[in-house]
Amino acid sequence: MAFLRFFTLATLLLLITPAQTGAAPLSTNYFSLDTPADWVIVQGPKKEKGAVHVLLGQKDHKCSTTLTVGPCVPGDAEKAAQNGSKTLGGTPPAARNGQIEFTFDKNGVKGHVIVREDTQAKLLLVLIIAGDAKQADFVYAMRSPYKNLVPRRP
Repeated sequence: MAFLRFFTLATLLLLITPAQTGAAPLSTNYFSLDTPADWVIVQGPKKEKGAVHVLLGQKDHKCSTTLTVGPCVPGDAEKAAQNGSKTLGGTPPAARNGQIEFTFDKNGVKGHVIVREDTQAKLLLVLIIAGDAKQADFVYAMRSPYKNLVPRRP
């Protein structure tokens, strides 16, 4: 799963890359999101093989998020969570509130990953929050025509 590898690399890159652009409402074919004034869109939305990747960062670098949405087949959520947990050295993935979650601590940066699958639309969401997770609460106000993709607070 190519975008699973991308989100791992992209999140680590975001932690060391200074923000380049100003925050703005974010809109893709899969979701829309209002970013707070102290957040910036670092990269994206970038389309790759039907998937959309977006990297967001807080201006003071206390938190970053990576959102990836793309096509999937049934069972990809479990595979993505297992592979992501293994790659990031995370806790065992656990199913909660219609999503699969795990935490990680990579190079001293703590994070939380949420994976959701909309089986009817055949779409997968991978949300990575690295750093101070409370700063990223705005992601739970995501709007989407695919209601099963909208992440819930852990």
